[in-house]
Amino acid sequence: PRQLGDYRLEQELGRGGNGSVYAASDQRLGRKVAIKLLHADLAERPTTVARFLREGQMLARLDHPGIVKVFEVGHHRGRPWLAMEIVTGASLAERIERLRAAGGHTGDSLRQLVALVAQVAAAVAHAHA
Repeated sequence: PRQLGDYRLEQELGRGGNGSVYAASDQRLGRKVAIKLLHADLAERPTTVARFLREGQMLARLDHPGIVKVFEVGHHRGRPWLAMEIVTGASLAERIERLRAAGGHTGDSLRQLVALVAQVAAAVAHAHA
């Protein structure tokens, strides 16, 4: 689809086992968002849909700088989607590779990598708490 409710899909950012993530424009509020849309074949499985919606509900309750915010949940032709905060910049894998290339994980490169892992660990700990 090119439009999901008030969101106009612009480009696919990534694809995983459960769905695809798109950069989108929120036509109502004039902001950029990420839309996570469950794959069509998985939308036919009630347990998968329930898990996907639980993920959205759980994320919406969390408030941490390392965890994206969920703005809205919706359905399009039986497929659930999540409208979320969009995060720009390099992926975790790209950042790690850049640090590796900058010094093989020694000195400042190692300190930056440890700080990055600590940020991820803090976000995961917050989610589990």
